[in-house]
Amino acid sequence: IVLAGDIAGRNSLIEDFFYYRIPRDKQTIYIAGNHEYEHHDFQTKNTYLKEICKEFGIHYLFNERVDINGIRFLGTPLFSNLSGFYNRFFPNSEKAKTPQEDLIEWVQTHISDFKLIQHKNSVDGEGKWTVYDMIAQFNQAYNFLKEELEKGFNGTTVTVTHFAPLFDFSKLNVPENDQPKNSYWANH
Repeated sequence: IVLAGDIAGRNSLIEDFFYYRIPRDKQTIYIAGNHEYEHHDFQTKNTYLKEICKEFGIHYLFNERVDINGIRFLGTPLFSNLSGFYNRFFPNSEKAKTPQEDLIEWVQTHISDFKLIQHKNSVDGEGKWTVYDMIAQFNQAYNFLKEELEKGFNGTTVTVTHFAPLFDFSKLNVPENDQPKNSYWANH
């Protein structure tokens, strides 16, 4: 069983889900989604998830690997890095900013995660999850995946992420005004 995040935010709901919905005789892999962190501190929630998963015999993968029956599972939330979207969404920006700053500002003010997730080690020093924290997490996840995949493996590899590893909006009928928000959920 693979759970790729957004199971619940409240700890009691996660515990109930594991208790009532996950068969004890099945190997289960769990990757947290962004909603698990809402109204919680990022590091504290990761610690809790690791502990509760261990209690239920579930493999919690946060930039980690587990081999099950000859299959290598690589797991990470793979938070967004917002790359590749700046020119498409803000092609005529008159502001003298770095290539992503308009999009970063838009995401920081329009995506609820940045109002609801706490992060005591945040780069802003104010204890709130920021786009820069998210990008730092993406970089750690990317490096983890790159290193693991370079090791090679004599078998099947399954990579499990919460945020999409690649998203091409040109193949979707997404209205222009929704594309910046949708770019938050995927990497390019």
